[in-house]
Amino acid sequence: MWHTELTKYLEKGTPIMIAGNKCDILTRTVEETEADQFARSVQAEHINTSAKSGLNVKECFSRLANSKFPHQ
Repeated sequence: MWHTELTKYLEKGTPIMIAGNKCDILTRTVEETEADQFARSVQAEHINTSAKSGLNVKECFSRLANSKFPHQ
């Protein structure tokens, strides 16, 4: 549902990054393969992150910033 709402306000082809937070916790609510499959199904990219340790937080923003936007 959030993806449908988000795409109402974005130009077609605008990159979307799904950050799976709390990857440092062993018990996952959503399995990584499920998150990857969902991201692919909505033409988004998925990355696991941890706000606590900082793991992949910079990488997440870097990948999004280096993505090709429709008007570039």
